[in-house]
Amino acid sequence: MKIFKRITAMLAAVLGLVILASCGGNASGVEAAMSYTSTMTTVTITIDFAANDNLTSGAAVPTVKQYSYDEDGNEVYDSQVNKITFDGSYTEAETTFTGLDSDTYYLFKLYITYDSSDELITSLKAKTSSTGSADSATEIATTDEFITKINEDVEGNFVLTADLDFTGVDLSESKLSSSNPFKGTFDGQGHTISNVTLYAQTNTALFNYTEEATIKNFTMDTVIGDFSSGRASAQIGAVVGTAIETVVEDITVNNVDIDIQGNTSAILRVGGVAGYASASTFVNVQATAIDINFTRMRQRVSVGLFAGLLDGNAVGTDDFTGLATGCSAAGSIKGVLYFISTSTTADAFVHAGGFSGDVSSPSLLTNCYADATIALTRSTATSYTNEFNLVVGGFVGTNHSGSLKITKCFALADITVSSGAEVTSETTTSDIEVLNENVLTEGGHHAFIGGFVGGLNQVFDEVTDCYYAAKTGAIAVYAATTREATSTEITQFEKQVSSPVLGSTATIKGVKFDVTEVPAYYTLVATEATVTSETDFTAADYYTLSGTVYSKASEYTEGKTYYTLVATEDTTVNASTSFTATAYYTYADGVYTKASSYTYTLTATYLVVDDTVAYTYNDSKVNNVAVYTAGSDLSAFDSFVSDFVSANVTA
Repeated sequence: MKIFKRITAMLAAVLGLVILASCGGNASGVEAAMSYTSTMTTVTITIDFAANDNLTSGAAVPTVKQYSYDEDGNEVYDSQVNKITFDGSYTEAETTFTGLDSDTYYLFKLYITYDSSDELITSLKAKTSSTGSADSATEIATTDEFITKINEDVEGNFVLTADLDFTGVDLSESKLSSSNPFKGTFDGQGHTISNVTLYAQTNTALFNYTEEATIKNFTMDTVIGDFSSGRASAQIGAVVGTAIETVVEDITVNNVDIDIQGNTSAILRVGGVAGYASASTFVNVQATAIDINFTRMRQRVSVGLFAGLLDGNAVGTDDFTGLATGCSAAGSIKGVLYFISTSTTADAFVHAGGFSGDVSSPSLLTNCYADATIALTRSTATSYTNEFNLVVGGFVGTNHSGSLKITKCFALADITVSSGAEVTSETTTSDIEVLNENVLTEGGHHAFIGGFVGGLNQVFDEVTDCYYAAKTGAIAVYAATTREATSTEITQFEKQVSSPVLGSTATIKGVKFDVTEVPAYYTLVATEATVTSETDFTAADYYTLSGTVYSKASEYTEGKTYYTLVATEDTTVNASTSFTATAYYTYADGVYTKASSYTYTLTATYLVVDDTVAYTYNDSKVNNVAVYTAGSDLSAFDSFVSDFVSANVTA
C-alpha cells in the first residue's frame, strides 16, 4: 500500500539578506538592515543598526512583527511581536520567531516606537526550510561516523548524507543507554540504513535508548537479532530499544528477523520497530516482513510486530498520549510457551499482538493496521501445575494498566494457539482431542484470545470503528477447558450482573461465565392447619416447620404443628437484593429453606475465543468493531480502511 507515504526533501538552510535603508525622514532617525537564517519551524533575524543616539538613550524602541500570507498572497498579521533587546551594542541585535510552518514564506517588519508613534523602518520576506531542525546539523556519511559522532554528542542534531551499510559493524560500540540516552535529532533525509546486527544489551536497537529525541526520514532494511541462547531482561527493536518522550516519524522498516529465548526471570519487550516506548509519538512508521521467533517464552513477555509495549505514561488522566497514527506492521510471531517452575510464575504472562503486545496508560492508536500471523504452542515440558497468563490479539494483546482508545484501525490476522504440538492443516480431530488433554492454564490463571483485542481492563477503554479479518484460517484455539469460578470471581461477577437467570451468560475480565442452576426465590404465606390422624395427606400439602425450614409432611405425627403454604415466586430477586428485609425461600425436594443470600452455580470458560474482541468488563465500550466478510458495509469506515480491505482482503 501507498497509504501514509510521504516524500521528504533534502535539508536546506536558507540564508537571506535584504537591506532596505530607511529614508532619512523618520523622526527617530533610525536606519537598519535585516538578514535571516531559518529552519523548519524557526526564523532568526539579525538586525544591523546605524549608530543612533535615540537607540542608545532608549527613546527609540525597536520591535519586529510577524506576518503570514493567505492563499491570495495578502499579508496577514500573526500577532507574534518580538521586542528587540541589545547586548552591549546598540548597532546589532538578533531575535528568533518560533512555532512556524515548514517550507513557508513569512513577512517580518521592523518598527520603531518613538515619540508616541510607530515608524516602519524596513521589512524582510523569509522562508522556513523544508527539512532540518532548530540547530545546525552535523553530517553523518559513514557507519563509523554514526557511532562515534552520536557517542560524542548525544544531544546533537544529525543529518544523514549517504546510505549506510552496517555489514560487519559492531553496533555494541554504541554507548547509548538509560544513563546516557540520545536526546538529539536524527534526520535520515530519505537514505537507507541496511544490514544491522543487534547485540545483546539491555536496550537493543539502532538507537538503544532515547529521551526527548526526534528520529525521522529513513528506511531500515535487513535487521538481524539472534538471542537464541537465553536472554536476560531487555527491550529490543529495530529502530529504538527504549524510547522516552521521543518522536519517531516517516520511517520504513523492512526485513527484521529476531530469534530469542528468554531465561527464567527475563522481562522481555520485543517489537519490529520499538521494544518499549513511554509517552512517545509514532507517525507514519511502516514495518514490513517482521519475523519474531521465541524458542522459549518463559516468564514475562510483551511482543508485537510494531512494538512490545506502548506506554502513555499518564495513568489516571484523560490525556491520551503514547500516540501512534498512520502506522502499520506486517509479519509473523511464533513462540513456544515454556514454564517449568511454579515458584516465580505468579506474575508470569505472555502478551502478544499483531501491532503491539501491550498498551498501557492513557494511549491512543488511530489509523493503523496490522497484518499478522501469530502461532503459539505450549511446550510439553510445561506441566499442568505451571501457571501463567496468556493474552493474544490480532491488533493489540491487552492494556494491562491505564486506559486505551483505538479508533479506525484494522487487523488482518490468523491466530493459532495449541497445547503440546503445532497444529497444521493435517491435524486430525483425534489429534486435537489429545491436545485438549494438556490444558493451557491451571489454577485460576487465564487465556484471553481475540481477533482484534485480547483483553481490555479499564472502564475508560474505547475501541471504535475498527475491523478484523482473517488471513486464511482465522482463529484456531485448541485446549480450551472450563472450571468452577473462584469466590473472588463470583464477587466480581455479582457487582457486574444484577439479575442473571438460568442459561444466561455474562463476562468479566476476559472470563466467560455460564450461569446455571439459579434457584427460584419465593415469599411464603403460612397458615396453621387443623390436622388429625384421619387427615388425608395425599389430598393436600401440609408442612412442618423446623427452624427456618418448611418440610413437606407425608404422615401425621401427634403433637406437631402443621401449616399450609401459599408460595409466590419473586422474579425480582438478584445479587443486590437485601435478604434481611424480606424472607425469601428456595424450594427443593419438598423443602422450603429460608435463604440468607443470593446464590447460584457459575461455570467459567477461561479460554475465550471471539473473532472480533475477547470478552471484557466493558464490552459496552466496544463500538462498531466488526468482522469483515464479503458484502460487509464499509460506508461508516474511512477511505484508509476501505483501500486496505480492497487491496489486501480476499472475501
